[in-house]
Amino acid sequence: METRLDYYELGTYQNKRFFPNGAYGYIDNGANFAYYASKTFWDSRERRRVMWGWSSETDEDFHDTRDWQGVMALPRVVEYDSSIGVLRMYPIAEVEHLHSTLDI
Repeated sequence: METRLDYYELGTYQNKRFFPNGAYGYIDNGANFAYYASKTFWDSRERRRVMWGWSSETDEDFHDTRDWQGVMALPRVVEYDSSIGVLRMYPIAEVEHLHSTLDI
């Protein structure tokens, strides 16, 4: 496995032990370090799993990632789609409150 990408692995927990079922995938299909160091937590109030991660920064003058520079990515809601056996991710609904209709 490429170690500069985030992966997920599916399986079950029994007696506090994880048993993988062999299914896994990428958290993000971007370039290496496009999205990395992700962590999740259970939001009991909204009954959803939320993921936070880091995104590396690139620019036109520097065509590769800067190993020392990145930003916290927008949080994502993570859901398991049992019909096709993969994780689905969406920006959390609260992101909509960041949009503005300022007249400039």
